[in-house]
Amino acid sequence: ATFSCSSQVEFTTDEEFLNLFSENTHATVGYEGAMVKVQLKEELLFSNTKRVDCRSSFWGNKEETFYKLWHENGGERFLSNLEPSDLTHHFMVMNSNLVITSRMDMRDHDTIIIYLGSVDLEGNILQVNQTYYSHISRDSVLPSKEELRGRILIPTIISPEEAICILKSGYETVQYEEGSIPFSLFKGETVILRRGQKEIIKVVPKCFEMRKVIAGNTPNMKNHLYRLMEMSKDES
Repeated sequence: ATFSCSSQVEFTTDEEFLNLFSENTHATVGYEGAMVKVQLKEELLFSNTKRVDCRSSFWGNKEETFYKLWHENGGERFLSNLEPSDLTHHFMVMNSNLVITSRMDMRDHDTIIIYLGSVDLEGNILQVNQTYYSHISRDSVLPSKEELRGRILIPTIISPEEAICILKSGYETVQYEEGSIPFSLFKGETVILRRGQKEIIKVVPKCFEMRKVIAGNTPNMKNHLYRLMEMSKDES
């Protein structure tokens, strides 16, 4: 089972964003990375959006697998307390080398695992009882290593007003002088809306698609540079 009722919309105005809120709706910080799914029945199933079994799949550096990243950053503790069931547990593997559009500061982390929820056979998104870390500080969007202490992070719940501010300005505190290309075009970060037990809405800032195009929709900047160089040769 996976998130059966999910969509993506672009932020336009405060009013239209607030209209997305209905009964039992709350907003959380939007993180970026690779999503993996874990299910424990007779055996452990570990998959991602491309492979049913991705335990031996490398994420790009050819040194660490998705499973190793997940297991060493909270996954082992999660499994030790997990009972077999029909639930499919969803996580995001956030690593600086897997981020494409976000400018979120990873602080002193290489990898953070975020728990997105567990889905039952009817598509309901639940939260299984585990030892997670809830980051409530507004001084930084992510906890430090010392704060997290190897635990899995759960998404930070934010108010509608905080969500609008994040969509418009992101998390950067540095103010740049506006030039011919205004830096405001590059600001803004994603937020997630959860409505009821099934619906998830990913709200992206206006610069989201532009960032993807600039980055080549890949976290591998070296390969993207080589691709651009080859494209320039073909055009010359």
